[in-house]
Amino acid sequence: MFKRWMSAFLAAVLLAVLIPAFPIQAKAAANFTVSQQLIDVVKHMEGFSAKPYWDYAQWTVGYGTRCPDDKLEEYKKNGISVEAAEALLTQAMNSYQTAVNDFANRHNLTLQQHQFDALVSFSYNCGTAWMYEMTGYFNQAVRSGDTGSAFLYGICLFSTAGGEYILVNRRLCEANMYINGIYQASNSSDFRVPDNFKYVFLDAGGATVPYNIFAYDANEGLSVPTNFKTVPVGADEEGGLFAYALQGWFTSNGKKLTSMDKTPANGSVITARWADPDGNVADLPRGDKVKLQVTVTGDYVNVRTGPATYYDKVGTANKNEVLQLTQVLQSGSYTWGKFDKGWIALSYTNYEQVLSQAAFPRNATVTGTDVNVRTGPGTSFSRVGTKTKGDRIVITQEQPGGSYIWGQMTDGNWICMDYVRYDAVKLPAAMGIHVLKQPEKTTFYQNEALDTTGGVVALRYDDGSATGIPLTTAMVSGYNAASLGQQTLQVSYNGFTTTFTVDVVKKEIPKYTVTFKDWDGTVLQTGSYQQGTVVTPPEDPTRPAADGYTYQFIGWDKEVVPCAGDAVYVARYDATMIELSYDLTDGVTNADVIYLLWHTLFPENYPIDQKADFNEDSFVDNNDVIYLLWHSLFPENYPI
Repeated sequence: MFKRWMSAFLAAVLLAVLIPAFPIQAKAAANFTVSQQLIDVVKHMEGFSAKPYWDYAQWTVGYGTRCPDDKLEEYKKNGISVEAAEALLTQAMNSYQTAVNDFANRHNLTLQQHQFDALVSFSYNCGTAWMYEMTGYFNQAVRSGDTGSAFLYGICLFSTAGGEYILVNRRLCEANMYINGIYQASNSSDFRVPDNFKYVFLDAGGATVPYNIFAYDANEGLSVPTNFKTVPVGADEEGGLFAYALQGWFTSNGKKLTSMDKTPANGSVITARWADPDGNVADLPRGDKVKLQVTVTGDYVNVRTGPATYYDKVGTANKNEVLQLTQVLQSGSYTWGKFDKGWIALSYTNYEQVLSQAAFPRNATVTGTDVNVRTGPGTSFSRVGTKTKGDRIVITQEQPGGSYIWGQMTDGNWICMDYVRYDAVKLPAAMGIHVLKQPEKTTFYQNEALDTTGGVVALRYDDGSATGIPLTTAMVSGYNAASLGQQTLQVSYNGFTTTFTVDVVKKEIPKYTVTFKDWDGTVLQTGSYQQGTVVTPPEDPTRPAADGYTYQFIGWDKEVVPCAGDAVYVARYDATMIELSYDLTDGVTNADVIYLLWHTLFPENYPIDQKADFNEDSFVDNNDVIYLLWHSLFPENYPI
């Protein structure tokens, strides 16, 4: 009866599992609407502006919405009401929620409400172009369903406005909404970034990276960045080139990062250090060394500790201030120049005008007749001679003076540049490439994929300079993983080609020694096995009885598995005590008891199987038995 009942019960359970409670349907199309929570957060982050203001590329009004063209003048004069601003916000939200729903449907994504809201918020601030950038980091993170480092990295790449990283907290706010379902405005007093949400800025220390901001989930133990666009190269004493080796990334207090953990403070800068082939850490210059004067054209331009907007401000440069540059570097959206007080964005100077005249020193020809030469850059300085038409001179720098631009010549004196013409500028031209540093691996097993990690290609210029480019598999052609022997591979970059060689060899299956030993170390069997083959143990060993015990083989000290390396297996035994058997009908003599006690005390001298040799004729009284018992309990007080 019980078995019949159980069979019926199991059949019912199986039927319940196989037949769904609801009809089976295909995945429904995404048809979300934004939540009121999101609208409240966006209103808080955007703030309210009754009058339109110019926001980089458009007139903006209300809660960060584009001001309608036909209302611009009206709102400039009278402002927009809160009700009208909310209507504009709702209209904009409807447009972006449609776009996000379409994106989710195109890629068959299953979103939750908070994830949908986060994507609408992001699109409201950054637009919808990200939805069509299929190779974009953020696009890929959303399509893959990532909720960790890939998502944080991708979304934080959209953190700049006007070249400044002023939107990082907003991106982290949207990431917190997407990943954790927490709705919190980035500019609210209670906004808090989760402990595992980290972002730092990368100073490549002479190299360049794809993006300066690096966001990640500290709980993942992510590896330190190794994706460089270029790496630093140097010249040895013989004039040959070498690639510097990465020593790691370091925090501002000198701590080396072994992984991207919680160590760096959010918004801090971590710096890459490089060493020459001898292992000496190099203090590499950032950018090109120059000797160039520029004039500030903007008002109160920020001066920073480093060449990016995320470095600290240390002061300002004023309009018409003349700066002597020593280095120039492209970083982010700006070209930066270094002078004695720090770094300045050169778009706020006449750098482009100066650059069009090329860097100094420059060859030039005097175009005027009897042009005065003076001791300084201005007509108030003493006249020390003249130059005439056709004279060849070298200008080392330019500097404004009065109503004119003056050029300093190699003798230290100055000439008015209205009467000087520079020679045509010749910029360095790329001459070719060669493999500067071989990949870490140049021997491959048959059918193994090519790995170019560690390889560096040098792009050489006609002025003797060079740029180091990490070697990638995309640059390489001609590799045949199935073909044995040496192969010459072609490297292509920037229209130039070079070659390097690799070896493809047949993979030999390694052999290992496997040994079986008995309990006392005696080798029972030893043999050589190929990796992955089955190991056959010897016949079950035996162990003779001893010291009152018999032994039974129960197996080896560990499971015998297919060969994976050198191994030793040791036999294991169960021990069983040998018990004396007496016929109680014949009685047990005091001598029997005495012998058992002696065996317990001295098993080697009185083995259990030699009782027959014990002199039972010896007189043994009860006192002997009692004394031995007391000795067993208290050996120190009752010595034998």
